[in-house]
Amino acid sequence: MADGMAQVLMPAKPQSRQEAVPLGGYSVDFTLTTSTVGDATFAVGYAALPPDLISDPDAKSQLSRAIVGSFYQNLNVPPPADLPALDQVFDIQGNPGGTPLRLKAKILWTGKALLEGMVVASTDSFPEQQADEFLATVKAAAGR
Repeated sequence: MADGMAQVLMPAKPQSRQEAVPLGGYSVDFTLTTSTVGDATFAVGYAALPPDLISDPDAKSQLSRAIVGSFYQNLNVPPPADLPALDQVFDIQGNPGGTPLRLKAKILWTGKALLEGMVVASTDSFPEQQADEFLATVKAAAGR
């Protein structure tokens, strides 16, 4: 998955789409692969990063904070002062559009790319065990 940069175990047949998105002042190709089980969506996002962004630790840190913060904003929840660290699973509950949703996610860097895994579902039917198992499989491919 993700041009061989990631290994993930999807719970059902995945579908992928790719689009150019703005990240940290750059336009990057972002691939989102999703799998749906019931009302839960399991997803992995991947974006290869430009070399000058990869070599700039401050830019990567700012980008990481912006991405994690966007998850909170998408659920209409104010981001905490101390955002979760990279490769740490975090959990958000919110009501975007009046619908109670829960999201569990983690973001990590491979040597050359951003990788994010997430599970989102209604709060009353969130698949806790499956989400934990799925997020445990989201990792950079060996040697990447």
